[in-house]
Amino acid sequence: MIYASLSRDYHGSFNKLKNFFDSSKSELTFFDEFVKKLLDTSLLESPLIFNFNTLSPDLNKNHFVIIKQFLTDNNIDNQIQNVSITTSYQHLLKLAIDLRNRYFHFAVGGQRNIRSIDIIENDVFFKIINEELCNWLSIIYFDILAVSANK
Repeated sequence: MIYASLSRDYHGSFNKLKNFFDSSKSELTFFDEFVKKLLDTSLLESPLIFNFNTLSPDLNKNHFVIIKQFLTDNNIDNQIQNVSITTSYQHLLKLAIDLRNRYFHFAVGGQRNIRSIDIIENDVFFKIINEELCNWLSIIYFDILAVSANK
């Protein structure tokens, strides 16, 4: 309902919503479109910095390389080798989905999946991602609440 209320074209948003639920498009595709409609562009373009600052240089390098696999050069705004990668929040959902698909679901399609042995200290690795993802989801949730309260 919030998605439809944010749209200026009732019939267009109805058809778009219908297509999301009738076709092979996923709820994640809908969520991505919803976020783009809900949030201000400046927030989507805000910098997102992944810091790899553990005590182990091998661990930092491993996590840096894995995250970099999921971001194109166009999506990386800045990087300090094995220390940090800066992208923007608009790329976080795709990053999380791709990580999930290639690590937890062993996605197919010509890309090499990530195995547990590929990630040194996978709890530390996913903590880096999960903290940013939880923050991002909180921002989205509060924006939904703000829109709902104003209606």
